[in-house]
Amino acid sequence: DVQYVSDVIDDVAARVCTDRTRIYATGFSGGARMSSLLACRLNDRIAAIAPMAGLRWPGPCRGRAIPVLTFHGLADPQNTYDGHVEARGQEWLESVPDALAGWAGHNRCRGEAVLEDPPGPLSTLSYSDCRAEVRLVRIDGLVHRWARDEVDATAAMWEFFKGHTL
Repeated sequence: DVQYVSDVIDDVAARVCTDRTRIYATGFSGGARMSSLLACRLNDRIAAIAPMAGLRWPGPCRGRAIPVLTFHGLADPQNTYDGHVEARGQEWLESVPDALAGWAGHNRCRGEAVLEDPPGPLSTLSYSDCRAEVRLVRIDGLVHRWARDEVDATAAMWEFFKGHTL
């Protein structure tokens, strides 16, 4: 699948004007896991990722630091925030905070994750002093769906992507 996406990038760029410094990956659930893998394996081509409900750390990864913005519902029964869904295979054991920590290590962040938890359904878990940003938006009560009521995740992703190039 990674080679296929790489080939698609090449094919599209050969057909239309493409800024190759602004190629991003996002996805929902399995697509989120795929965007995590693409960031690891194609980090010389992918400028940043913003997975929804499925961040994973597929490392070890080589190459440059990758900006990561991810969203996850705390009530997601499919891709649980805390991981440890043993009956579903090895990839389901990793928690979202553990996956975030993997990206923080890759991006050479210093220190521990900081939780900002103001009143309301949104909180942010992020690392500082990194070679590339690593941030999670946690959403109270969100089940396995794209966040649009609690936060406009699509707009937030686009704002994030606009700030990052290769």
